[in-house]
Amino acid sequence: MFNRVVPNSPAEVINNNFNNKKCMLHANLATLENILFWCMLINVSIMTLMFIVVISFRSLILKMHSKLFNVPESFVSQLLYTSLGLYKLLTFFFVVIPWIAVKLVSS
Repeated sequence: MFNRVVPNSPAEVINNNFNNKKCMLHANLATLENILFWCMLINVSIMTLMFIVVISFRSLILKMHSKLFNVPESFVSQLLYTSLGLYKLLTFFFVVIPWIAVKLVSS
């Protein structure tokens, strides 16, 4: 009279859970890939803008900071290019390389 629902076998339950987790992992990787892509785009844009500003107004920046902090212009120049290089390296190692890795794993 009543249809009794037979529970899934343990193998089917494990298989369904595995497929659900695999689907969730793929969705999480896609989200992470998008986040890293936008971080990369924003950081590269900031780097490009900083490079253009430094190239365009180099003498003004050096004079202003050397007077402001009472240090020689050569030190300001060295510090400026060191900080630009450090920003580039950090962006590369913490955004670009992880984005490439996630892109390779998710495909």
